[in-house]
Amino acid sequence: MTGRDEIRDFPRRKWERELDYSLRKELWGVLGDRIAVRFQYECRDASGQWWRSYGNVDVLPVR
Repeated sequence: MTGRDEIRDFPRRKWERELDYSLRKELWGVLGDRIAVRFQYECRDASGQWWRSYGNVDVLPVR
């Protein structure tokens, strides 16, 4: 993406095609000053097909 307009329009286009969007996050683990988060993301498209993604994300410390 380049420029303010493209950055601003990205979520609008995404949410227009991803209906009934749901995102769940939960703390998965802590080690020192780092955390891991587990996520589950789901939505449906205009045809009614449901989509789900899930995984773990290692989060660097905020300083």
